[in-house]
Amino acid sequence: MNISLSSTEIAILERYQRNFSDRRSYVKVTCILMIGKGLSPKEVSDYLDIDDSTVYRYADSYHEDGLEVYLQTDYKGYWGMLSCVHISELRRELNRSLYTEAQSVAVWIKERLGIDYTLQETEWLETTKIKLVFLPPYFLNLIERLWKFLREKVINTCLY
Repeated sequence: MNISLSSTEIAILERYQRNFSDRRSYVKVTCILMIGKGLSPKEVSDYLDIDDSTVYRYADSYHEDGLEVYLQTDYKGYWGMLSCVHISELRRELNRSLYTEAQSVAVWIKERLGIDYTLQETEWLETTKIKLVFLPPYFLNLIERLWKFLREKVINTCLY
């Protein structure tokens, strides 16, 4: 795989490389620069700590779309329907109460915040391989007992 870059394209990519603050955009631009300088996709993936298929995907995207489309950063993450206030209220509730299933959390969100998550999310949970397992309260104390034992017998054995 080889991408031939003109001197103007290299200058533009290097300028973008210096100005990006997020890692994803920086890696995307650096990947094309490294391939343009003759490095193999394996070397690029090793240097940038990304997957080989990502290097090929970036190169194909650059080759097909061109420089301007390739440099567009229109990625927007999905925050869901909850606002920051809703999320903080949900965190307080989860710290106060123990919920053993996602459906009961969805019911609380619907009753308290008026946002309905019950249909899509619970149906999705039922169709995936994820299985919610109820752990009794004493199960969590096993690790606490192990840490207590280690502190008493191993860690705190010296007197100063």
